[in-house]
Amino acid sequence: ITLCGISREELWTWTLATPVQFVSGARFYRESRHSLRSGKLGMSFLVAMGTTAAYLYSISAVLYNAVNLGSGRPRLMQSFESSSLLI
Repeated sequence: ITLCGISREELWTWTLATPVQFVSGARFYRESRHSLRSGKLGMSFLVAMGTTAAYLYSISAVLYNAVNLGSGRPRLMQSFESSSLLI
């Protein structure tokens, strides 16, 4: 079952990873903003940037898969679980 080319698995992982990324990860974003202002980047900045990169890649992979559904191109693997597990 797909919704606009997005599989059920992709939809579930995206839905479940979003609150983890932005609610549970809010601490890392706040500390990153503070460290950017002070000019001393720490571990919170690395966690925030790494998890954000994985989350944004996953969104782009899901959208790529939805747009290219049935075109014969290989599907990209999303990695929402990576960003969630790091937080």
